[in-house]
Amino acid sequence: MTHFNYVEVLQLAGPETILTLAALAVLGADLLFMRDDPARYRRMVCAAFAGVGCVGAGLFLFAAHAHGVVSNGMLVLDPLTTIVKLALLVLTLFTVMISIDSDFTTHVGEYFALILMAAVGMLFMAGAEEILMIFVALELTSISLYVLGGFNKQDVKSSEAALKYFLVGGLSAAFTLYGLSLIYGLSGSTNLRDIAAALQGRGLDPLLIVALVMTVIGFGFKIAAVPFHLWAPDAYEGAPTPSAALIASGSKVASFFLLAKVMMLGFAGVEGSGAWRAYVPGWVPTLGALAALSMVMGNLAAIVQGSFKRLLAYSAIAHAGYMLLGVMSHDERGMASLVYYVATYGLATIGAFGVVAVLQERGGGDKLTDFAGLCQRAPRLALYL
Repeated sequence: MTHFNYVEVLQLAGPETILTLAALAVLGADLLFMRDDPARYRRMVCAAFAGVGCVGAGLFLFAAHAHGVVSNGMLVLDPLTTIVKLALLVLTLFTVMISIDSDFTTHVGEYFALILMAAVGMLFMAGAEEILMIFVALELTSISLYVLGGFNKQDVKSSEAALKYFLVGGLSAAFTLYGLSLIYGLSGSTNLRDIAAALQGRGLDPLLIVALVMTVIGFGFKIAAVPFHLWAPDAYEGAPTPSAALIASGSKVASFFLLAKVMMLGFAGVEGSGAWRAYVPGWVPTLGALAALSMVMGNLAAIVQGSFKRLLAYSAIAHAGYMLLGVMSHDERGMASLVYYVATYGLATIGAFGVVAVLQERGGGDKLTDFAGLCQRAPRLALYL
């Protein structure tokens, strides 16, 4: 029977606990005390609670200096995971900030609580090395983002975006769960490192190939890699701008870091090679094909877009191809490069969505023609963009 050191668990899960308490505080404050107050005041108070939660979680990560593993890899904290979690907290904080002036819903407490719960799921995604915890964290994040995508009930595009995102996400979850269940059946373990040890020397038998393909397809939907990208342009365009910003930034950071861990740790030994005249079947050439398709398709489709948010969506698809190159290297330098790239991309993307949010609040739109003359009308916004 496993005995837990609950103090250690609370130290490792401190940021997630703080964000969960902040989400409950946001709900309680809005539902109990501010229901009849002006919407902007409610947004400012809820944003303050959420911001304090993000800052508190970040300070806890700095102050605790906690490193360790809980319950067979369900919760892992090491220096690289700490950096990823800090990046996710920063992106969540920026999402909260650009939500203050976004007047698209009267359900303010629920909206900010969902942002925080999505962040909790992303933090657990970053810290998980156990396939059950990976799936639970994926679903917590996904369900929160599905609802956030359809939060603007005044816009039919928001409902359409949420429905497409939900249907594709449900399909993605099915592929992921089926692939992970096959991995468990082949290895007899749910820990990624133990799975790799059990699969070592086994070779690519048909069942392992199916498990590998299913897992790659499931994550392919999450990272919007071609040909699993069709939901992204509609979700980015239709979702409320702050929600789209979190989908495009925080979700990308967590998903790519998790994909890299699953591939590098769980499928270590079956990487294969896509090198010219040295081809070996494995997950590296599989990801290589997705990367090439994403780079070509994403960049070509971006050229003809008239909507800035759809342009960002196809940019994300192209960048998914670049990020997959870091995963394909399957070494420490590749992982470090991936984390740097995806965090920088997330910051740039949320900044771009922030500019769109400001323009929309001033009566503009997200068409490229709406940006004409921006350097004269709003030079600071143009500089930020």
